[in-house]
Amino acid sequence: MKRVIVRVLALSLIIGLTAINSVYAQQSNFQVSPPPIASPEFEAGQVDNKFSTTYVGMSGEGIDLNGVGVNAIFRKAGSDTTAIDFSVGVFMLGGSMDFSGVESDMFMVNFPFSLNGEYQAIRTPSASLIFFAGPTLSLGISSLEYEYTISGTTYSDTFTTTTLLYGMQGGAQFSATMGDFKVSPFAMVQSSAGSSSTSSGGGSTSTSISSFATISYGLDILYVPWNMTLSSILREADKSESNEAIDTTIIQLSWNF
Repeated sequence: MKRVIVRVLALSLIIGLTAINSVYAQQSNFQVSPPPIASPEFEAGQVDNKFSTTYVGMSGEGIDLNGVGVNAIFRKAGSDTTAIDFSVGVFMLGGSMDFSGVESDMFMVNFPFSLNGEYQAIRTPSASLIFFAGPTLSLGISSLEYEYTISGTTYSDTFTTTTLLYGMQGGAQFSATMGDFKVSPFAMVQSSAGSSSTSSGGGSTSTSISSFATISYGLDILYVPWNMTLSSILREADKSESNEAIDTTIIQLSWNF
């Protein structure tokens, strides 16, 4: 009788872990996307390079992640109204993720890339307005470690997931000069889709990721004498068929060179 009970518990656990595997493979809107504006204004021939150190926090239903990262933005202006930029970064986050009461430890590395065209609609001594749009790409590698107990014995396993997301983004940034400071609120909309592959001791799962939307908005404060910018960004990923909603907070300290 005891063996039967153990087998039933083991079978129930395998079914439950298979479900977790499937859900984890689909929960894929873990994405860090800093806005690509290197500086609040530009002129023909100008080259801007911006390096940022970043704090990232992600939260959602049963999800709590925190981490740090760096990213760089490179921009070249072709005229007083048009420019092109490229952004690349790496972010590492750790924390917890809960699946139906199963508390798990999660670690994630995210590599975002973007290429954008910029249009400077307004540039005066006191204000500027830049619109931007272009393709994005994000590679994420994450691991989820969990423990479970059968008949008094504790076991552990790890899910490892590789996620590739691609899409388009677009937005605008307005800037106003206030003495030695330039204050720049901005907003960005992004649409992403892709695929993910998850493996564990129980096998592997591949899934396609349906398109989902995110909205980012925040504020840049540039101290002109030091070429240093403090940024605060809130990014909201909507709940979709295969993703819970996730809010991302980004705080950056940047240097222009």
